[in-house]
Amino acid sequence: MQASLTFQRSFRRGFEMPWGFKVTRPFRKSTLSAATTRGVLVGRMKDMTRRMQKDMQATVATWATQPQIVAQFRFSGGVARIRVYTTDKRWNWLNKGTDIRWALMSNDWISKTTPGFLGSGSGAGFVVARGAGAMKRMGFKNPLPGIEARGWTPIIVEIYQGELDIIVREAVIRGVVGR
Repeated sequence: MQASLTFQRSFRRGFEMPWGFKVTRPFRKSTLSAATTRGVLVGRMKDMTRRMQKDMQATVATWATQPQIVAQFRFSGGVARIRVYTTDKRWNWLNKGTDIRWALMSNDWISKTTPGFLGSGSGAGFVVARGAGAMKRMGFKNPLPGIEARGWTPIIVEIYQGELDIIVREAVIRGVVGR
């Protein structure tokens, strides 16, 4: 049996996890139940999709304005596809990071999010000036250093990639055993 797993890391909007398999070594007809294998894969991957969405939502749990986190699961033509994303600019800036920042924070500023952590805290402080015009009026000629990438997308992909391998093995075993 040949299986392929590809994670497409699109930091702009989230991530996509397509997975498909095809039998390259013939099985006796009574040996492998495609319906059982497919049923296990679809059920477990739908559950995984919901959990991925919850992991992304954890990164904004304390935000005043909650961005919409979209989770989609599709099975078509033998390919299962999980897609979890948001179009929220702030989430994507934090996820990927930025080179520059045209915003000035108060001296007591504490970010709600931390690089490498799937969660969100209370934070502290406020935005003193937002935008190039506002900062230039305050005497800033150049932007400040950018936002450090939180790296949420690669963390989520790493968490679930190993689990997906286990799900595939379980589905094939259950398809062979017939339960």
